[in-house]
Amino acid sequence: MAKAAPALGIEGMVNAGSTPEGTVRPERLGRMFGRGGQSGLGRAAMLLALAAGVVGVAGGVGGCAARSAAAPDRGELVAQEVADAGPVRWPARCTTDLEPAIGSSARVLVSNWVPELGVSDASEATAIAGVASVKAYGQGVVREFDPSVGVSRLARLMPTAQFLSFASGDQAVETLADPRVWRTIGDSTRIEYFAPVAAIEGAPAPEPRGLVIHLGSLGGRSYELPVLEQFRRRGWAVVRLNAATAWERERPVTIESTQTLEPAAERLAGMIDNRIAEIAYAAEAATLWVRDRHPEVPTDRVIVAGFSAGALAAPAAAVRLGERVRAVVLVGVGADVLDVSQSSTLTNGGIRLRWPQGRRDDAAWESLKRLYLARTSLDPYALGPRLTGTPTLMLHGALDEIVPSWTGDLAYERLGRPERWTVPMGHKGLFWRLGAYAREISVWADEAAAGTNERATAAR
Repeated sequence: MAKAAPALGIEGMVNAGSTPEGTVRPERLGRMFGRGGQSGLGRAAMLLALAAGVVGVAGGVGGCAARSAAAPDRGELVAQEVADAGPVRWPARCTTDLEPAIGSSARVLVSNWVPELGVSDASEATAIAGVASVKAYGQGVVREFDPSVGVSRLARLMPTAQFLSFASGDQAVETLADPRVWRTIGDSTRIEYFAPVAAIEGAPAPEPRGLVIHLGSLGGRSYELPVLEQFRRRGWAVVRLNAATAWERERPVTIESTQTLEPAAERLAGMIDNRIAEIAYAAEAATLWVRDRHPEVPTDRVIVAGFSAGALAAPAAAVRLGERVRAVVLVGVGADVLDVSQSSTLTNGGIRLRWPQGRRDDAAWESLKRLYLARTSLDPYALGPRLTGTPTLMLHGALDEIVPSWTGDLAYERLGRPERWTVPMGHKGLFWRLGAYAREISVWADEAAAGTNERATAAR
């Protein structure tokens, strides 16, 4: 029998140390609605956007977003490009000889210092976590935790399970045999499972309709919770993956001259594809794990929902899961991850470029981007055309500078112009307003998955 899933309460799902913002302070409006120092026309546009946003907040759900239906010829726009592209090139992982690693896996993981617990004395932070099972799925293994083993302070930080992949069998043995829990969790993708819940307190939970793969943002989960709650109330089980774990710091990529642009683009494409692939592999493994552990959930009916950083990997996850995916929801997505990383006002995602004399040459930068896009296999730019037959909903901030709005426009074109809801705000404003659209998003995706959403299925 499958274990009962914990409730998806706000307290249990917000990242340690993060808190949702109920109000927007005046000093943050400039950062939320656009860059300072704009021209008079730019400032006027910002004020108009701010006024529209205020009207939208006052007017309820429908007052803020401009909505465009999917293009009727969506699949035709990039059909030839898909045909010419050939099969997707996926980074290799070790999938053989994992039995010795699984057999040697530590069954009790020990943490001697857990900074998330806020304990300064290491002796007070010693904790243990039990491992219920370790099994190979897809391109790696899923290690499931036993909530009955350990201490309560650690239990609240433990995921349901974790996905790990390896370059070699030796690396698999070394990693899985290591009893240091926080080292391995930090180097893996967390998997958290939540069953459907009753829409009305006290009523029985609905029969599972399918599985939502949730790929979260970097900035905490509080703004995304209402969307997940709505999915669960409509009968969808939710698997939440921390899509940010694959985004680690890399060695800087040095561009010494125009002659080194091609090798630099090759390395950048490899780095970015490898990161995106890890999240897609985790989504695949989590789906297979749910099929085994929760057979009541129809894992042949999947909705992929990506938010911000998670949205950058969502097209790869959807392509990896193939025909199981019935709908895709992308909130704050962009195409050309290299451009996103170097243009974002929040973070470079660990992708650091070193230019001659510390100055980026604009012409060389444009050439580097072109070379990168010609080499990447898993960027939303490359995979967007492969999703033109899948109902897709984009939520987009017209003044986004964290996932720059022009990369969102590029994603829209590469996806064949799917249905798009555009808010006259930046990235933070988009997420600030997300709760107002939570029910509509879940209804849209639910109907798209059922084939009853005419706007979503027009391109099929």
